[in-house]
Amino acid sequence: MSARFTRGSLVARALAILVTMTSSATSAAPVPKGLPPKVVVGFGFRGEEKDADPFRKLLADSEGFTVELIALEAVTQADLKKYGLIIFGADAKTEEWAGIATAIDRAGKPVLALGEGGYDFLGRPGLKLDIGAPQGWHGEETGVIPVGAAESRLWIAAGIRTDKPVSLYKRSGHVGIIPAKTAAGVVLLGREEADAEHYPIIGQGDRVLWGFTGGPADMTDAGRKVFVATCRYTAKLTRPAAKEEK
Repeated sequence: MSARFTRGSLVARALAILVTMTSSATSAAPVPKGLPPKVVVGFGFRGEEKDADPFRKLLADSEGFTVELIALEAVTQADLKKYGLIIFGADAKTEEWAGIATAIDRAGKPVLALGEGGYDFLGRPGLKLDIGAPQGWHGEETGVIPVGAAESRLWIAAGIRTDKPVSLYKRSGHVGIIPAKTAAGVVLLGREEADAEHYPIIGQGDRVLWGFTGGPADMTDAGRKVFVATCRYTAKLTRPAAKEEK
């Protein structure tokens, strides 16, 4: 009887150890591939914080980004290295771009520049880019035709796989870039519907222009999805496509 009790105890102990090991392995399982890591976004604005807050809310609610609003005059003193993405709002026009551009280059972080303010920033001489002022024209376009939607990481992330026009805004001003033929590293992402040479969404290196001045309240449902996808694309959080953009 004692021997049977001993064998039973050993079996019970073995089962308990097995359950514990299985539980530990399950709790230590890695996060599935493809889920976007948490990213802290720095959003530079010039006007009032309440005008920038809708962008913070959009990114926090739809993507889980942590967004910190940074007054433009404080950018050069901010710890930019903690951000996975830096966004400059459409109102972010300033005479202090030279110092800000130097700080951004030093931090080495990707930048998404919005509307007129972003266009102004990307045109700063020190950045040596071809997707900012004065390489564009201005109007009131509210949508784009996706470029290479079937293969583009941006459009795949937005769930759009068509080259048909996509309405992004109910109303907005815009700037469209006509890139120089000699420009290196330019990625065409979204072009104007009525003009095949101007691009409101365009990238170069780790800088991307979202050339619309409207805020989230003026975006369509598709516009909000494409904007968030553009943030992910700029921050390099999108999955590689079968074939990269050319």
